[in-house]
Amino acid sequence: MIFFNYHLKRNRSQLKYSISNLFRYTYIVILVVIAVSSLITGSIPIAGIIVAVVSLIALTYREEWIFDAEKKEARYQITFLLLNKANTIPFDDIHYFDLQRRNLPQPFNRNRIQYYLILVTKEGRSYEIGSDKVRYSDKIISDANDIAVYCDCPLHHSKI
Repeated sequence: MIFFNYHLKRNRSQLKYSISNLFRYTYIVILVVIAVSSLITGSIPIAGIIVAVVSLIALTYREEWIFDAEKKEARYQITFLLLNKANTIPFDDIHYFDLQRRNLPQPFNRNRIQYYLILVTKEGRSYEIGSDKVRYSDKIISDANDIAVYCDCPLHHSKI
């Protein structure tokens, strides 16, 4: 998956943490390149058709966390094609947020470390909100602090 960077946006009474628009723009550019090249050459190869179909499918993917101050809830929503899954967690059920620093799992582990932002409920359930490379640690740490303050919950830092 490319460009799965997360973006934190504040609107009226909500804080939205979602996949960056760069993800969508990348697939739009791929589709435009395929369309222009097929117009110029007068044909489209099978590989181009496959890449175009994958790009169209990728454009239907949406993943976001919405923290709503008015409703006092965190809502997770993921959409892919016509499938939609949503989960709502009241702010009162959030125990804390955990910013974890982990090594990437094998076979990708070449001394690469990734940060994960985890929501932990009072029941002990964990939900991964987002992740980012160490190179962008300032951004995810800042986002984690903003979300924790917004939800009035503590932020823990773990090293796994």
